[in-house]
Amino acid sequence: MIEISHGQKFDRNWLIGRNGSSSTFYDGSLLEFNETNLDVLTHKRKMSFDCDNLSMSDSLGNLIFYSNGFTIDGLDFETLQNGNDLNFCQSKGCSITGFGLINYQGIICFPFKNDHYLILHNQVKIFEKDKILAPFSLSLLQSIVEINEETKKYEVTKKNQEIIADTLGPGALVATKHANGRDWWCILKKGHSKEFITTLVTQDSVILNPIQKFDSIPDINFGFASFSPNGSKFIFQEIFGQGKDYLIIFNFDRCTGILKNPIVIKQNYTISGVYGGVAISPNSRFLYASQKPYLLQLDLDDLDSKIKFDTIAEYDGFISSFNTNFYYMQNGPDGKIYMCTLNATDALHVINNPDEKGKACNFIQHAVKLIGPNSYSLPNFPNYRLGPLIGSGCDTLSTDVSSIEEVPKISVYPNPVSSTLSIELNNKLSHEKSFKLSVYQLSGKEIYKGDIPAFAYIHNVDVSAWPAGMYYFSVTDERYRSFNGKFIVVR
Repeated sequence: MIEISHGQKFDRNWLIGRNGSSSTFYDGSLLEFNETNLDVLTHKRKMSFDCDNLSMSDSLGNLIFYSNGFTIDGLDFETLQNGNDLNFCQSKGCSITGFGLINYQGIICFPFKNDHYLILHNQVKIFEKDKILAPFSLSLLQSIVEINEETKKYEVTKKNQEIIADTLGPGALVATKHANGRDWWCILKKGHSKEFITTLVTQDSVILNPIQKFDSIPDINFGFASFSPNGSKFIFQEIFGQGKDYLIIFNFDRCTGILKNPIVIKQNYTISGVYGGVAISPNSRFLYASQKPYLLQLDLDDLDSKIKFDTIAEYDGFISSFNTNFYYMQNGPDGKIYMCTLNATDALHVINNPDEKGKACNFIQHAVKLIGPNSYSLPNFPNYRLGPLIGSGCDTLSTDVSSIEEVPKISVYPNPVSSTLSIELNNKLSHEKSFKLSVYQLSGKEIYKGDIPAFAYIHNVDVSAWPAGMYYFSVTDERYRSFNGKFIVVR
């Protein structure tokens, strides 16, 4: 049997849902990306999520704590030691509902060695600007979660430490790995300005880069942001919703943390109150943008010619208590992109093959049915499986001995198998491009050929119709290295 290996599964479990009852506990949804498929499980808890969402697992994929921007709770459904009053919401006030902090992408977690988790977060308040109510954040805060060696429980050892005291755009905290493969870059938008702030996040500190100002872009404030999975592009989409929205595409230098060469795309909405999200395919080629009734695709490899969005889908009118229109998106660990709805519904949309151009991306509306209503919330994860940028000149800064010593392994299970075979890559095989997978019968005949999406650590193959017997497989990476193994199909 092929040796099973694990690692970098910090995004394996997604908690979503809101409590619409008067009871303390309610049945929320736990999306568990397990060895064979996505399971939607009932998760009885106290915490509701409203926009802000942190669902953190350890490197082996075990859920350990979660937050809605208001408190940080643990597996016993109680708030962690010192985990209350996050963002000073209880003591100073935030823009919250009974379900959590109203702040999109307003919290993000960086796991380091020795069970050390650094969390960046910002609160949001509503102010009036130019006779329009607009959201702002007044600071960037840092909190630390660590395990107590005596109690063996996680607790908040540092909380609400101020990193930046300035008027910032709310939320939109996204990050990518430094080229050394160990540290992180996190970008913030200054409120109603042309300025961005880049922070370098290490295990011991958060360091501010000089502010970058771009005169060629409009003043923007509120929106969604996304890094390409390979860290080479940063996207900011304003979602003001009054026909004034912009999408801005930057190149990003993972060594220096510098944004470059902004491309500004004016989105001429014809629908008032349009909101949207952005995500980028695992191969970092295709940008997806939601515009409430539409899902659009843009080829990032073809920005030199006339910029043209392809319309992938239009909202089909499906109702689940409310309209299930298009909203915020998040890349899954299975190589797919998941999208929540703007209203409190029990549906998620899925882009099944986001590396493919046009309608071949296989977008399915209301493909996932949740346990109960979800209030337009998905966890905010960076790409935890992005490695060092080899040959960049700064990849030698990495001192993560565990990753250097780790031997590339591929695991297949169950073995023997009768229905769905899972192929799992360990972190040493993190890949910025899709891997090629071929399966052969003993006779040498190839009976399956497919791609394992970039940065996905699990790939499933349906073998239910295959004859019983032994099969060989080969996984080939972008450097044409082959990793081979075998498995048995039983009937």
